[in-house]
Amino acid sequence: MSENTPESKTLTNVPKPGGFQAFHWCPFSDGFHSCLTALGEDVSYDFLLGVSGSAWRLRWHADRWDLGNVGIMHTAEDATEPFRRAFEAVGYGCEILSRAAWAADHDLPGGEEDEGVWRARLVASLAAGRPAIALGVIGPPEPTVLAGYEGRGESLIGWSLFQQDKECFPEQDFDAALLREASAAERKGLASLEKIVAKRKGEAEP
Repeated sequence: MSENTPESKTLTNVPKPGGFQAFHWCPFSDGFHSCLTALGEDVSYDFLLGVSGSAWRLRWHADRWDLGNVGIMHTAEDATEPFRRAFEAVGYGCEILSRAAWAADHDLPGGEEDEGVWRARLVASLAAGRPAIALGVIGPPEPTVLAGYEGRGESLIGWSLFQQDKECFPEQDFDAALLREASAAERKGLASLEKIVAKRKGEAEP
């Protein structure tokens, strides 16, 4: 992490995803739409549904009922393909980090176990004005839009799809403001996080 990296930064131009209240049923396309809006791109949620393949994401497990049936990562042999297709369709590249166990489960190479690496990459992207998308940070393992950090990445700030969803998650004390990650002593960490970092066309990797 560069010495010039700000101690804290919040991208206040990242809008709250429309969520279920706006009938945006695909968390990734909804969150990516928010990120692109912050980057000045005029791309619709419906367009992202199509180019990512998430409009056709419903699958059925042959042996059991599975709440992950509608997960975007079930739409292709390569679980990361829907993400990459969406980024490429709007002229962006992306970096995807996953834990080793997740990579192995999806027959993908690599994997990163060092939480410090995760946070450093996120901070670099956010400090450069690029929001990120992460899975498994708050609530169910659905995409969360990361729009800032505090303490050089000690705490992350973002939008959850499940904010103000009292019917589905009455125990969650969500409000309409950007969510702040719990303190180091309270948070569950990044055990199941998968991160996607957006960057402008032609920019070097963070």
